[in-house]
Amino acid sequence: MTTIAVTPAAIRTELDGVAAPGPATRMLAALGRLFRAYHSRCAVASLDGFSDDQLADIGLTRGDLHDGLAEPFWRDPTRLMRDRAAKRLIANREAAGAGS
Repeated sequence: MTTIAVTPAAIRTELDGVAAPGPATRMLAALGRLFRAYHSRCAVASLDGFSDDQLADIGLTRGDLHDGLAEPFWRDPTRLMRDRAAKRLIANREAAGAGS
């Protein structure tokens, strides 16, 4: 009779027959996320030159910009801004539908 030991390390290194990414792959992915966050942060900073009306046209407020840039440097500030703009859009559509 053959016994196979299932260890946590064996489970982590192979999931559904596909090898889990190695340390180099994980490090490259993390560096890619940092680069995207930095690039997004630069783009958000450039929006600071927009007027309040221009920001409203794209569904944002000046507070959204400031809150996005206040996020830790490794987080993409556009995620917070996208979520807020989407919630605002949904609320406006619901208010317009209720007023009809």
